[in-house]
Amino acid sequence: MARAGLAGAGAIRLAGVCKAGRIPRMSIGSLIRKVLGPRVFQHVGRAYRRIFVDVRKTAQVLAEIIPPGAHVVDIGGGDGEPLNCLLRLRDDITVTMIDISPVVGWMIEESLLGRVERLAGTSIRQYLQLGPRAIQAAVVSDVLHHVPPGQREAFLGDLRDLLAQGGCSLLAVKEFAPHGLRGRLGYLADRYVSGDANVRLIPPAELADLLRAALPGAHIEDTRLSRIDSPNYALRVSLATPGR
Repeated sequence: MARAGLAGAGAIRLAGVCKAGRIPRMSIGSLIRKVLGPRVFQHVGRAYRRIFVDVRKTAQVLAEIIPPGAHVVDIGGGDGEPLNCLLRLRDDITVTMIDISPVVGWMIEESLLGRVERLAGTSIRQYLQLGPRAIQAAVVSDVLHHVPPGQREAFLGDLRDLLAQGGCSLLAVKEFAPHGLRGRLGYLADRYVSGDANVRLIPPAELADLLRAALPGAHIEDTRLSRIDSPNYALRVSLATPGR
């Protein structure tokens, strides 16, 4: 499920021709955002997102497992709307959002901006090049199903390096399983509205196997999200840190 609501990370394109020639191609979601404008689009995006995920329940689960006083890296942070809920629940944490998109965190509430660092146009590898930064938790929410299967090993390898460099003890990976009607609708939305031709939803067992291969020795367990907001689910990954 794309984190940005109607405008996801994908690449299905609407191509048209006008008198001046071929117009730039864009996803359906991006086109809707352009037509409605940012203010109206925020409300439409929130309503659209609620069809697929209750961001408040996701935030509750994350709030339960993130360590006290943690600095969190939110990888693929998107528009930042889900992060608002988490920051309201946990006033003791700070967050760095990174995203390869040219804009990130544009829906973060003004009152919360002092606790959020937003790094747009930044991949995990580019973040690593900024030098060692201590982090206590990392969150990857609705990102992996947008990464083509052939590139997931490299993505998780960069993630492993980030966790090691920052001395991170907790990783939370939230995903959207291909189960039931809601799961099928989520896939269709990502494929045809967000426009991601590479989207492939990941069942929980498959995700756990991917994480075990990428993070040897990590302890992986399910959270209660799968029981309260299926087919959304989140895996908690506990990591050994130096000295432990």
